[in-house]
Amino acid sequence: RDVAWLERGGLKLVIKGYPELPGVEYYTSDLIRRLTGYAPYSDLFNINGMPVLVMEYVEGPMLEEKGVSIDQLDKEHLGDRLIAEMLINPEDGKPDNYIVQSLPNQSQRIVSIDNDHMFVPSVAKTPTGKTHIQVKSVLFTLDQMMDLIPEELIRRWQSMILTDPLAFLEKWIDGIEKV
Repeated sequence: RDVAWLERGGLKLVIKGYPELPGVEYYTSDLIRRLTGYAPYSDLFNINGMPVLVMEYVEGPMLEEKGVSIDQLDKEHLGDRLIAEMLINPEDGKPDNYIVQSLPNQSQRIVSIDNDHMFVPSVAKTPTGKTHIQVKSVLFTLDQMMDLIPEELIRRWQSMILTDPLAFLEKWIDGIEKV
């Protein structure tokens, strides 16, 4: 895909020409934002007959870059991100699709910058009929997967989603339909 960066007046944008699945990018980013409090914004434009996806630029190194330290990851945000990752089940959760973003409080968060291949079935059958798990996210390989989920995070998710999951999903779908 054609990708370009644009900077004007301190605002940085990523521009993708002929995006593959811009609708999935939009509604997945919206869901991640609702679940975790942050995901880059994106929108689709038609420029002289060419579909163009414009996204908020996320500052920081890619998770795949040599020497990238993730020692300062915010535990609550990482917990949010991991639970969200389980819900959206990305098809291409590879290291170059995540940015390690520094936050003002000296901590870090992991931000997905490519959200167009999501909601993949978690179990699939091979051509020979064998069943196999289909999970493709590098985040599930982090050492922090062994940490306990913070109690505050559990309480927040319970009140946000588990209390009334249908209401949460209806709000999300209503937001998408308004686009």
